[in-house]
Amino acid sequence: HYTMRVEAQPIQSSTNSILSLYFYLALAGPLPESNGELSIKGVSGKRKGGLEGEDVTILGSQPEGAGSIAVIVRDVNAKAPSVTGTKKTPDTTATHFSGMRVGGEGWNAKKLIQSVLQRSMSEQIEAIQTQKAKSKKKSDDEAIPVIPVLSNEIAKQSDFVVVQRVLTLPFTIDFVFVPRNGAKFDKSAVENLSKTALSSKIKTAETTFENQFASVFDHRTYSREDRLAAQAAFSNLIGGIGYFWGDSLEKTGDQKHPVVVPETQLLSAVPSRPFFPRGFLWDEGFHQIILQQWSPDLTMEILDSWLSKIAPNGWIAREQILGEEARSKVPEQFQAQNRLYANPPTLFLPLLRLCERVSRGGEDASRIRTFLETQLPRLRKWYGWYNTTQTSIAPHLYRWRGRDADHTLTSGLDDYPRAARPNDHEIHVDLSSWMAVASDAMAKILTTVGQSSEAQLWSTESANIRKAILETFWNPDMNCFQDRCGTPPPDAFDVIVQANGQEKRIPVQFPKSGFVEHRGYLNLFPLIAGVIDPQSIQLKHTLDLIENPNHLWSPAGIRSMSRSDPLFGSGENYWRGPVWINVNFLVLSALKNIYAAQPGPYQADASRIFNNLKKTVVSNILKEYHRTGFFWEQYNPLDGKGQRSHPFTGWTALVVPM
Repeated sequence: HYTMRVEAQPIQSSTNSILSLYFYLALAGPLPESNGELSIKGVSGKRKGGLEGEDVTILGSQPEGAGSIAVIVRDVNAKAPSVTGTKKTPDTTATHFSGMRVGGEGWNAKKLIQSVLQRSMSEQIEAIQTQKAKSKKKSDDEAIPVIPVLSNEIAKQSDFVVVQRVLTLPFTIDFVFVPRNGAKFDKSAVENLSKTALSSKIKTAETTFENQFASVFDHRTYSREDRLAAQAAFSNLIGGIGYFWGDSLEKTGDQKHPVVVPETQLLSAVPSRPFFPRGFLWDEGFHQIILQQWSPDLTMEILDSWLSKIAPNGWIAREQILGEEARSKVPEQFQAQNRLYANPPTLFLPLLRLCERVSRGGEDASRIRTFLETQLPRLRKWYGWYNTTQTSIAPHLYRWRGRDADHTLTSGLDDYPRAARPNDHEIHVDLSSWMAVASDAMAKILTTVGQSSEAQLWSTESANIRKAILETFWNPDMNCFQDRCGTPPPDAFDVIVQANGQEKRIPVQFPKSGFVEHRGYLNLFPLIAGVIDPQSIQLKHTLDLIENPNHLWSPAGIRSMSRSDPLFGSGENYWRGPVWINVNFLVLSALKNIYAAQPGPYQADASRIFNNLKKTVVSNILKEYHRTGFFWEQYNPLDGKGQRSHPFTGWTALVVPM
């Protein structure tokens, strides 16, 4: 038993808005006639004019063993507009409906509904034109409204049913879901889950949520407006958690034709419901940093679902594009996931925080310890996949696969500049730092579950990676950590158009230093991973880079690329300047938990930068939310304004624990 309440308000109170609300149900998969049906109670075939009366009941029966349901559509506060027109103008006070057999295409609801509405629209337009042609009254020259409605017809064995209400704003409608036995269902449950009874339950739930939110996230120093903004970010993150199911496309290396992998399932949050409504591996680690504070049990359920996606060789697809509906949101060239391509192993971040919960004790410590022990075989396999597919020519260091000259999509940093041409001799500082974090996490997890002997092996692995990072990636000429660019392929040329119009091919030259000489997020990953010694001059140079406004410091936080870099703001400008909240959060965490917490000559600097950065990032996110009503995918590196996808309550919701 559950209810969905839909409330709508006009954006401007003076606006007399009319809109159509559509609610649809669909059965998944192409089903034989004996395996499920959707219908509307009291309707068979076609009904002229729609349904009158308060409640509309949709009946659903599913394949054997899956059960049957009833969905009752109930007005709470809803008023239909009064519309006059032609003989074809629909009755706006009725509930209109359509039922059709679509063979598992119910996910494409928008297209299906529009195809039905198009017929109604055409009939009304034709009637208006005919009436105006026959009439000589001046009043008939006035605009006659066109309100397309559904067909009011139910096909036999429908697997897709949609109902339509034409309403004036504001309105409130409840959709009550209850199980049924034959034609019967519990009417008392419907009363208990709708109208006034539901309003009371919602009020109680809101109070419970606000009290728990206040106890989990201490925001007492912020204004009520800012606390409500934080609640909006968090509740939208939770609201984006979904159960995904369907087949997927995979390939290996340069394989031209992907294979279809049978249906699998996933429980996951999403970065943005309208723009990125699916699971992303490197995003999910950040989502669970937030959610584990609210409910470690929910985080464990989601992490278990993600780790169940590990293939026999240890690979996890970086995008979980399950089913036709998910693929419809993704360009074709990006739909197939490559079994040789990685993504930052961010799931280790919430796993580390679960270990911290165990160390603090509490009633959930035993459950978390059991969960961690259960996941160890999967985690060993996952880490081992990186060690067999993403290693570099240098011992203990790593290289992203799947690069081209302009993008390293696998890194998550997309168009952030790397070596001018991909080559087998590159070594990547961010992936190497991620593996330092992962090996540390493995050691911590094993210690938490009492397997200290194996934990020591992982600690040794981490120490080797950290030593190699310090020895390999520090560029003394630019005083920062940078990728090693390797050697250009012998057939790599730049094409230069000369003044006379002739093209000249010039072999690609890499910097003599052997480093990829850019300043930006990549320089910060050894700090994020805690690789830099708190006593080291390397820490001072890294802190100076962070707070230098000519390089990374901005009104919104740390820029993804120095504003002094020749490539700043160039090309797609996705990770070439804009401020991203996930990386700012990682820097804040390292400053607070490592460099401001440990004695050293730069401890005070780390503490000061932490406080200033936290204030800058949080205040800008809140300012933009109050200005626009949205949390944004990224923020402008010059003026701090939100930009690109919105609402984006994935890792931008990290503002809540900040």
